[in-house]
Amino acid sequence: MQIKQLKYQVVIIFILSVYLYYLVYRIRFTINPDALILSLSFFYADVHGFISIFLFAFQLWNPRERKAPPALSNVTVDIYIPTYNEDVPVIRKTVLGCAHISYPHQIYILDDGNRPELRIKAEEWGCAYIARKERTHAKAGNLNYALQLTRGEFVVILDTDCVPQPDFLDKTLGYFHDQKVAFVQTPHNYYNVDSFQFRISMEKRKSWTEQNLFYRLIMPGRDYWNSAFFAGTAAVFRKKALEDIGGFATGSITEDLHTTILLYSRGWNGVYHNEVLSNELAAKDLKNYHVQQLRWAEGNMGMFFKCNPLFKKGLTIPQRICFSSTIFGWLFGFPKAIYLTIPSIAVFAGLNPIQSFDFSFIWRCGFNKRSGSHKRYE
Repeated sequence: MQIKQLKYQVVIIFILSVYLYYLVYRIRFTINPDALILSLSFFYADVHGFISIFLFAFQLWNPRERKAPPALSNVTVDIYIPTYNEDVPVIRKTVLGCAHISYPHQIYILDDGNRPELRIKAEEWGCAYIARKERTHAKAGNLNYALQLTRGEFVVILDTDCVPQPDFLDKTLGYFHDQKVAFVQTPHNYYNVDSFQFRISMEKRKSWTEQNLFYRLIMPGRDYWNSAFFAGTAAVFRKKALEDIGGFATGSITEDLHTTILLYSRGWNGVYHNEVLSNELAAKDLKNYHVQQLRWAEGNMGMFFKCNPLFKKGLTIPQRICFSSTIFGWLFGFPKAIYLTIPSIAVFAGLNPIQSFDFSFIWRCGFNKRSGSHKRYE
């Protein structure tokens, strides 16, 4: 595996070197002073591509493989299922999955909808039920309210549609032998294969979903840099670590990323265990997918103002790079807009963004794109 990874690293260095050579050539010989704004805008799009591919390559430099250590013994675990208005049958599936977890635990349904029918169902299912009178700070506030009322040393966060496997705690609690580990995140895996994000090949017996790249490749890569992050569900936390930062982060619609940055800034570590230990529902249609993506985009870019990883004290340089990549990745629309609009502007305005479309430019541009265009990684 080390030899294979070394080959990947050589390829990464080669691609970045070619791209950097192309950018140096571009700034020296292709900027058109007669159409300076247009020309520099076009050059910015190429620079944006280099930054994107560098950040992507940095995260994939050496993906980490982990084997679950033996679980801690005789510790108390609380399982939180935060809910607001989700259907009761969906919650029931998650509760049944939690009930079959082999490690001793207590299940809590955290109902921000304060629904009497769900309170009754919780009693039938043998779960504790917690509801608060005011719903400030949404999911983060719901979780923080429960933290004040429960006594478990460790806390599992499961969304209402996230059904855990029986060995969920057996495979994750062992990492907490290390007293600096604050959380263990596991992959998100989706069982509604008819959803918008899935592509299925019955002939090849293979399936693909948009999240595969992130959970199968990027997160193990970030784990090498101690930069894996809490992804909202299917994770276990050390309660002491959460108390150290005042609970789950509020003031952001992506409390998972915000909480992670705060934990790392306080010197805690995170772990990514790359094994499917739960199953959940993916966005079922285009509308729900867009709502989900917009929420992630707004929340992640909001970190630039609320908890900027470039300036947050306590983070390592690799952590700053990885979390900046999370924010920067949502800016891919800018270079795309430039590439789409500049040809039309150039034609109708009679302006050329490249000083000379000669053979020297064409072969360099073509070789750079073949070597590793940033469009592959956005």
